[in-house]
Amino acid sequence: MSDNTNEKLNTKLNSGNQTDFGKLKTEYREQRGVTIPQYEIDALARAFLPAILNFYRSEEGQREFSEWKANRNKKLNKQLNNNVLN
Repeated sequence: MSDNTNEKLNTKLNSGNQTDFGKLKTEYREQRGVTIPQYEIDALARAFLPAILNFYRSEEGQREFSEWKANRNKKLNKQLNNNVLN
């Protein structure tokens, strides 16, 4: 998939218009060739969500998330600096 298509989808998904969310989710799945039925994805999400929430609420999860954000910000700043210089 092209970066342009990806950007368009992300813009649509982040627009906040909830009425078209189901349509966008279907479009996103089709463009990426997702063949797992939505009900199975939903079941997995419901099963994993409590463990994910518990992890991010723990000290270890908070620490790892802070480290991830710091690393992400360094990468974004580096990319931004490279774009400004080019």
